[in-house]
Amino acid sequence: MAPLGDLVQWSRGFLKNKIQSEKPESQITAGRIDPKPPALLAFKGGEMSGEMESARRQHDGLGIESIDLSVSGAEDLISLDKKLLIVHMKSQSQ
Repeated sequence: MAPLGDLVQWSRGFLKNKIQSEKPESQITAGRIDPKPPALLAFKGGEMSGEMESARRQHDGLGIESIDLSVSGAEDLISLDKKLLIVHMKSQSQ
């Protein structure tokens, strides 16, 4: 477990490999998520707004999508407030 800002720092070389020229939001169709590469996928839990804001301040040009997860038959995930974070670099300003 690591803070989102650290995960982005460790992945920056991969995220900057192909900078997005337009909005990189993921496509969600029929329950399937199609994150536009390059993207960092992070499975995190709890209240993420503070950690996401901290990562945005730490890394210029960061786009973060947060998707609440619910898995049929896994009520523990609901009580733990699990999320999938999809992170993109929007610019090369770092």
